[in-house]
Formats: sequence, C-alpha cells, structure tokens
Amino acid sequence: MMRKLSWFFFALACIGVPAYANWALERDVEAQRAAHAAACGLVAMGIIFFSAIMMAFLSALAGVFGSISFRSLKRPRPKRRILELVVLLVPALVGAAFVALFYLVI
Repeated sequence: MMRKLSWFFFALACIGVPAYANWALERDVEAQRAAHAAACGLVAMGIIFFSAIMMAFLSALAGVFGSISFRSLKRPRPKRRILELVVLLVPALVGAAFVALFYLVI
C-alpha cells in the first residue's frame, strides 16, 4: 500500500502540480489583461515558486512513503527499488534547487 501511495504522490507532483500551475497562469493572465490590458509577471512568479515548493514537498512525501515500503522488504533488498527511490526524490531535489537558486540570486 505504501508503494502505491508513494507513486500516487509522485504522479501528483509531476503531473498535477504543473497542470495546476498552467491553469493558474492562464487564468491570471486573462484576468490581468481584462482589467489592465497588460499583464504583470510578479503574480506569475509567485505561482511558479508555489508550484516548485509543492512539487518538492509532494515528491519528498513520495520518497518517505517509498522508503517506508523499501524498509519493510526482507533482506537482500532489490537494487531496482533503490533506483525507484532515487526517481521518486528527483522532483524534490529539482524543486528545492530551483527555490534555493532564487534565494541565492536575491
């Protein structure tokens, strides 16, 4: 069950969050252009950073559930499952690096 839950959160991080960000960005641009005939990028930047943080959080949650599932296996544990844990944590690393680089630039 934990393994399925980890893949659910991974899919949510990789598909759900970018889909939400795309939807929110389109709605924001439409609303700004309707009100002011121009669009400001500050709100868009906030949506993108919120999405990066949510992607990192959901991926880290997937990694936690995946590691719980991995630890419940009897020894010797398959090497393929270690690779699976790395894949589950890649979006967390990318999202955290994206936000960290932004704060280093400021």
